[in-house]
Amino acid sequence: MVRRWSRPEMWVPGGYLALVTAMLVYVAVGSRTGDIGFFGVWPLLATAPSASCC
Repeated sequence: MVRRWSRPEMWVPGGYLALVTAMLVYVAVGSRTGDIGFFGVWPLLATAPSASCC
């Protein structure tokens, strides 16, 4: 009997692979521009909580 994979078993590894690939592309582009210090600030700014909540 062949076991079928559920949706989470298909999407979790695929999502992780996409995340790792995006991170590698992000670091490669940042290192090519030569300003990797400033380039590293953008993920922090993108994920920072909004000040309008308080």
